Amino acid sequence: MIEADIRKCFRFANERQVSIMPERRMTWEEMVDRYPERWVAIRDAKMDGADIVSGIVEAVLTDDEVGDYMDQAAPELLFERTTEGNWYGPISAEFSIRVS
Repeated sequence: MIEADIRKCFRFANERQVSIMPERRMTWEEMVDRYPERWVAIRDAKMDGADIVSGIVEAVLTDDEVGDYMDQAAPELLFERTTEGNWYGPISAEFSIRVS
């Protein structure tokens, strides 16, 4: 099952010219420095609470590519954006105002 998922990701990547990375563990800081303003698909992520410590970068994606890649990716991959971009769009939030 996992091998089929990986083959599907590689096929998608080849069709879309997504950067598939050689297998090497990187720290989060290395990922941020090497791939600014990109999404990284991370396999075997080591976490410290909610923070990524290290992992194996499987693919590097643009904002336009990440959604389609996520749809076809193996479920164990973690997707994270290395740096914040100048995004805009709707934000869904709940809040309340207390009047005293």
